Amino acid sequence: MPSRIIDWVRARVALGYQPGAAAPAPVEFIPETPPQLERPASGADRADASPGTGVTAIGALTPTYVGRGSYEDQSTAIVQVLDQMADIHRAFPALRLVYFLGMQWSNEREHADARSRLRLASELASGYQGVQFVGLCLPGAGKLRTLNRALEFAGKMQLQGLMWIDDDIRMDPHCLERLVARFVEKQGRGALGATKIPRTGTSATSSFVRRAKGVTGSATNFPHGCCMLVETAAFADGIPDRYASDDVYVCFRLLDPRAANPLERLELVPDARCSYTSGGPFVATMGKLRRILLNQHVYLADWPLETGRCYFQQILFAGLWPLARWDRARGLRLGVTKLLLQWLYFGFFLVAGAELIVRGFLRMPLRRIGWN
Repeated sequence: MPSRIIDWVRARVALGYQPGAAAPAPVEFIPETPPQLERPASGADRADASPGTGVTAIGALTPTYVGRGSYEDQSTAIVQVLDQMADIHRAFPALRLVYFLGMQWSNEREHADARSRLRLASELASGYQGVQFVGLCLPGAGKLRTLNRALEFAGKMQLQGLMWIDDDIRMDPHCLERLVARFVEKQGRGALGATKIPRTGTSATSSFVRRAKGVTGSATNFPHGCCMLVETAAFADGIPDRYASDDVYVCFRLLDPRAANPLERLELVPDARCSYTSGGPFVATMGKLRRILLNQHVYLADWPLETGRCYFQQILFAGLWPLARWDRARGLRLGVTKLLLQWLYFGFFLVAGAELIVRGFLRMPLRRIGWN
């Protein structure tokens, strides 16, 4: 495609999505403001977990909201992370560990409930040696509201890395410990992700999505936002309001198309594993697919062309014929199935791009791409 046409398409796509700037979410600390936000870190705070690595402190974040379910349900996810942080403390006793629990709310009743739940979680965390609890009480919806504030506080508390773990995944034993061990080996650089294992939900759509992902394997070779660890220095300013996906932003931010291995700073840790439910009801799944593809187009339009091309060819549509050689490694039938599924997904991708192009041409942009 001629470069002039590519530039026109990218400009129209960028114009097709114009969200307004959002003010930073106000935060209440429950039960109290961390001392490190009120004073400089002491020499003891800066003791290396492993000599020479520069890694002294790491945080973990569970972003959730009151409407997600009961506290009893949420406490399962909270305990899961705390148990794994206890493993990290045993493996790296000199490493300072901070656990952020973000609890979002949408009305005054939920506000009171959020404060109560954070106090209960603080009491729960007090039984874990070597883990400092920080409760974040925030109004509004959206994971990025919590994530951006946690990244801000992680920087102020001099944490070299921040993990975030969604509340709907299940981690294998020592998952977070293995992420941290690799992070220490890499001297606190880049982003690391757990290897995701899909579970089938109760719907037929979930079963189809799981089987399809097992065949195509696309967009699974970089860290995903359900369970990842990033260097805080690279994300000190958080994720801009324009973007709805945390892991794709991390990917574009760290992807280096000129390197021999463009994904060198984006690594999956094979023996750090987590499981998640793939897909859901048909209508909800199609809505999520549209949001994902709209978001992909925004990134491809905004970032330098060589970065977008690298992401498109090596991650989003890796192995898509005729852009790459037809994959017959697992036999003719699976090769044809993979090709058809990839082209089906590519068709949805084109439809989402066409929507943004038309909106950009007509100056009727989308104002929001919902996420979670």
